[in-house]
Amino acid sequence: MARKTKEDMLRTREVILSSALDLFYKNGFSRTTLDQIASKSNCTRGAIYWHFKNKIEIFIKLSEKFENIIAERFANIVETENNEINDLKKFCQEFISILEKNKDFRRFYNMVLRKTEWTDELRYVEKILIENDKHTQKFFELKFQAIANRNNLLPAITPKLASVGLLSYFFGLISWWLIDQNECSTQDMFKLVDIYIDSLIID
Repeated sequence: MARKTKEDMLRTREVILSSALDLFYKNGFSRTTLDQIASKSNCTRGAIYWHFKNKIEIFIKLSEKFENIIAERFANIVETENNEINDLKKFCQEFISILEKNKDFRRFYNMVLRKTEWTDELRYVEKILIENDKHTQKFFELKFQAIANRNNLLPAITPKLASVGLLSYFFGLISWWLIDQNECSTQDMFKLVDIYIDSLIID
């Protein structure tokens, strides 16, 4: 039997991740077994254990994969200055665009929001995802702080409160869109985000 190359191993790893995502999305994390993942991946449980310690690590690696996609797309936004209102809108637009165009990302996010029972075994994964959300909230807060420093933020609201409000509004909008993507277009979502952000700004 020919020895597997590094490329073969990486390909097998990606197949396992893709198969796991399909099953997590269809059945939920708790109702998906390693045997099902192995069968769908056309490999053995031993092959899965070569790449991942357990099912939870597969979940974690999927999360990291999609967080890396977000980080790459948003790197150019984080570093800009004196255009914070546009940065906030651009961040939300980019996130929505990724959801629309990347089927795997959309399925993962839908699975996390709607098809995952956060049992004790998933507390570590939940903590990672919460930290990711906090990172986004901090990004929003820094942008709102810069806006406030120019006296362009409503005086009745703090940068932190503005960031928490935007994060909650944005995630709620995404959650609703994932239920029925025919309910509104991505362009409609862009408009709704713009309206919300503009409502916090004064000239």
